[in-house]
Amino acid sequence: MLKLTVALLVASCTGLSATAQSQQGQSAQVQAPAGDEKRPEQKTSDPGSAPQNAAAATPSAAEQASGSETTEFPFDKFQNFSAMTRGGPLPGIESNIHIYRSGDLFRSEGSNPLPSYLVTDLSKRRSTSVSAYSCLHQSVPNIRSYPFFLSEPGNKYEVTPVGEDTVDGHHVHIEDLTIHRPKIVDILYFRLYEADDLQGFPIKIENNRKGAITHWVMHYTNVRLEPQDRSLFIVPEKCASDASWKKIGPGTKVPPKAPSPKQ
Repeated sequence: MLKLTVALLVASCTGLSATAQSQQGQSAQVQAPAGDEKRPEQKTSDPGSAPQNAAAATPSAAEQASGSETTEFPFDKFQNFSAMTRGGPLPGIESNIHIYRSGDLFRSEGSNPLPSYLVTDLSKRRSTSVSAYSCLHQSVPNIRSYPFFLSEPGNKYEVTPVGEDTVDGHHVHIEDLTIHRPKIVDILYFRLYEADDLQGFPIKIENNRKGAITHWVMHYTNVRLEPQDRSLFIVPEKCASDASWKKIGPGTKVPPKAPSPKQ
């Protein structure tokens, strides 16, 4: 009988202790929000720069899982347009210039004081620079046509929805574009801000590569999605060519200079 009484007392004390701990835990849970009443004010970002909310800046796991892969370059659907652009992956192109596209031809205005322009064949990745006094056929596309000349057979394009935002007064859907190129090891990463009122035209593009040394942004304004005058893309047939230029690099053997004839 004595053992039974002691057992009951021990069980009773244990139950009271557990009840007290439970009540303390509940009290702590109720009081926790009180210490979180004062929250730091959220800073609003510039509509023309970064996304205004964290959800737009960082895709969730569900959004990342909803990414899709295609062989169709997203920029190819914009075959005819004109716009003003500034910025890009290289320094020295921060000024606003006019650009035009008609099919595979892409025109950008030159930055020289004299009238000048450049026409790039996006399919051949070649360009021609034209000024008031000369013209030059170049074996590379003009940088102002970037990234529209990145379309190439065999490429794979991974598109991942990120969120929504407002840029320069346009409501945009934000997508991350990853370009896998079979001939080049490096993978390209872009974040596109696609304007709903411009059929998804990316009015803002920025590199979205983690660990990138430099961060660049391209802006597009005054976008008009309409056929362009084909005369804008005419270039002279006879121009100088960079094909005749000799490339001298490390390890290149320069032929010795011929000795001058003896008098």
